[in-house]
Amino acid sequence: MILQDLLVWTDIETFGLDPRNDLILELGIQITDLNLTTIDKKSWLVWSPKSDVRLARMKANLADKGEKYVYDMHTKNNLFDDARRHGKNPQVVSKEATAWLRDKAADGQAMVGNSLRLDRGFIEYVMPELGAAYHYRSIDVSTIKELCRRYNPAVYAACPEKNETHRVFQCLKDSIEEFRHYRDEFLLW
Repeated sequence: MILQDLLVWTDIETFGLDPRNDLILELGIQITDLNLTTIDKKSWLVWSPKSDVRLARMKANLADKGEKYVYDMHTKNNLFDDARRHGKNPQVVSKEATAWLRDKAADGQAMVGNSLRLDRGFIEYVMPELGAAYHYRSIDVSTIKELCRRYNPAVYAACPEKNETHRVFQCLKDSIEEFRHYRDEFLLW
């Protein structure tokens, strides 16, 4: 296998959509080969004193539909509790994740995942050391999805459904399966 052929799947879970006001709760990275066979994977929970402040602000603002949606989602999936109990400071997570990528010879690779503009934006803003460990190029499954929707609606309609747990390993699994579907049914036809 050529090292440049590694796919470095990346997903985060957050308090919201704005890296300047919201915080990362969980980071997951899964490395696969081109056959989408997992080589290794790791996740990190993220929590800091700012997280306590952000959660209190969210609880005080549950009349806002967006805040309530995220609060209900991460309460139901236990991410708030897990991150509060076991989370590490974002800078510690950034250093650990960067070192892990280097150890796996996966640094310098393109970030792969779904709707990566959000994930990359958060990572580069909150964890710049980790952001710099990726190549500037991305492989975004949502781009392939939008192309398939336009050029082959039947294949688009047959895409496997996602499991909406909003935890990184399930999201990574769903993204890989979605990519597998588009690769096999759309890109290789």
